[in-house]
Amino acid sequence: MTIEKTVPTIETDKQIIVARTFRWRHYGSNESRVQRLFDGVGLREYMPSRELPFTVDLSRFLERLPQQAEFKLYAVDGIPNRYEVGETVERQLNSAVREYMGLVYGGDVVAEAVERESRAIDVDAVLAEWGGIDTPYPKAGSTEVDSSRRALVRSILKAGVEQLDYCRDLEAAIRAIGLSEYLPPATADVTVDIPGWGPNTITAPLTRLGEFDGARYRSAVLDFIATKLGEQNLLTPPKTAA
Repeated sequence: MTIEKTVPTIETDKQIIVARTFRWRHYGSNESRVQRLFDGVGLREYMPSRELPFTVDLSRFLERLPQQAEFKLYAVDGIPNRYEVGETVERQLNSAVREYMGLVYGGDVVAEAVERESRAIDVDAVLAEWGGIDTPYPKAGSTEVDSSRRALVRSILKAGVEQLDYCRDLEAAIRAIGLSEYLPPATADVTVDIPGWGPNTITAPLTRLGEFDGARYRSAVLDFIATKLGEQNLLTPPKTAA
């Protein structure tokens, strides 16, 4: 008997979500938005990037800057024009920048790699172990992983609504990577005690976050009441006005 492989930890689950999103066919066109979104829900550190951290020693640039700069300016009543002051200072700074850049271009100043612990994933390795978006998303191995996954999907949708307003694209991505079952339902059944009819169950629409919207809820209740009145022929107007 084949034992189905399940996701053992929240950490692994986050890696799978990021890896599958990278393989989503629409990812490239939405890359900047997805990156901003991942930043907002705490997944940015898992994203692979060709950019690596480096430092450059600026002390030799600072050596070229005096503590004070003296120069001659035209002045009216002893007060120089502030824009002329700015332009003159900028020229002096640019001169120091050119000298320093000469050191960089000449190899006298080099960029030093910063050694940092990275949580960036190897997309191919993660997908090789857990399957790509052409396979079902692996089941959660614990209630903690399941709860975290559900909360993360909600956070993603919430960020999409509040920050970027492209929740429809996010829903498509969540479905594409195999997490459709974690999307909030589109509707919910609610029992409403309607005077004269007693408790009745109505189907109310929900927002993209799975929450009730006051206006849409009222419309659903009123539509239900109108349907009940119509079923009893109580919406047919009399033939003549009183």
